[in-house]
Amino acid sequence: MKNKDLNRLLFKILIASIFLFIVSIIFSNQRQSVQKSKTTALLNPKYKAEINSIQIKNRDSEIEIQKKGNLWILTKNETTVLADEKILTSLLENLSKVRTIYEIHNQKSPEYSDKTQIIVKNNNNMSTKLDFYSENSLLNRIEFEFSNQFYETRNDFSQFLTTDINYWSKAELLSEIQNPVSFTLKAQNKQIKKNESSPDFFKIKQDLSSLRHGSIKLEASTKKPDFSITSENGNGRLLTLFFTKLTEDEYLCTTSIIPSPADPTETAFALHSINKSAEISNWTVNRILELFNN
Repeated sequence: MKNKDLNRLLFKILIASIFLFIVSIIFSNQRQSVQKSKTTALLNPKYKAEINSIQIKNRDSEIEIQKKGNLWILTKNETTVLADEKILTSLLENLSKVRTIYEIHNQKSPEYSDKTQIIVKNNNNMSTKLDFYSENSLLNRIEFEFSNQFYETRNDFSQFLTTDINYWSKAELLSEIQNPVSFTLKAQNKQIKKNESSPDFFKIKQDLSSLRHGSIKLEASTKKPDFSITSENGNGRLLTLFFTKLTEDEYLCTTSIIPSPADPTETAFALHSINKSAEISNWTVNRILELFNN
């Protein structure tokens, strides 16, 4: 085929593609224009402050996040960690804000088995269940089911439709303790303690507070830890991080918490239940040891 004929063919294909795209836009707009719509919130705003349980389920796994005392506790399988309140607040704000929803008439089909379900409950065990399905990237909408009716709405939910424990949890090493007043490093026959009277204490506190762990493991290691760091706050809460070397480049950091006598009973039980084990890089471990050896 000559170059001239090839160019003519490619031009025709381009014109046809543009035509099909324009037709799809027109039909989408027509569909939008005939859709019944209403303005509502998916979660009654007056119940937002009372929510104490959030469940997220998909075909493969599920997580549950519960308010325990003044903490949000996340559980997946046998692992319990502290949830990230900022992400939870963002989800509840999305659910409770007034939005436009469009009624659609899809019937359940095989692809609808691939859904993500969000269930929120309040103190009186009143619940709201939403099943989220496919996304329409062209219109930036997402399908969902509520009270046996299918709708579409603006897609600002995609980021929340995950059961990944790493997305919903806090990753800072000291996330379970605030305002520490002392640190104690124990390694083999060595023990180093730093408190507010130590010249380098506030530097150590600042640097440790900025460090983060890697992915959370759903299974803990049975190996003996190589060293540990215990942090205590002014009320007597103790956070101990046990560091276990797995490979030349990776450690496992396991969390243990002893609540303060000042912690409310429900908060104390929640802290006792935390059993987080997470990957931590060799670089981070070396940085921690440098802080105590300077």
